[in-house]
Amino acid sequence: MIRFCKSRNHDMDQLLPCFSKLGLTAVEAKAHLSLLKKGKGTGYELSKDSGIPSSKIYSVLNHLVAKNLVLPLESHPVRYLPRSPEEVIGKYVKEFGETFSFLKKNFTRLYRSEGQEEVVTKNI
Repeated sequence: MIRFCKSRNHDMDQLLPCFSKLGLTAVEAKAHLSLLKKGKGTGYELSKDSGIPSSKIYSVLNHLVAKNLVLPLESHPVRYLPRSPEEVIGKYVKEFGETFSFLKKNFTRLYRSEGQEEVVTKNI
């Protein structure tokens, strides 16, 4: 059974596991959540807010930019802007929907039930 992320009070600790299911590391999730709360910020500001060391924050932000979750704004210093939650969720719904459709089609095509013994299980 799949367990979904549940968060009644939107606490960061409860949201972090949801991001890992989307393929983000814990530090990427921390940086992204910090940026969502702040609205936009520099790497230095996000390092302070998120607790991610400044030596690591720019690499993390570059990964978030590559994953199309964050936009770098042309300024000096560079400021980062999170994409809206609607955009991000829509992106993942589309990607996962396409992936599951492809898998369903191809798994069904590949699966052959002939010659397989029927397995019956009972829960007691």
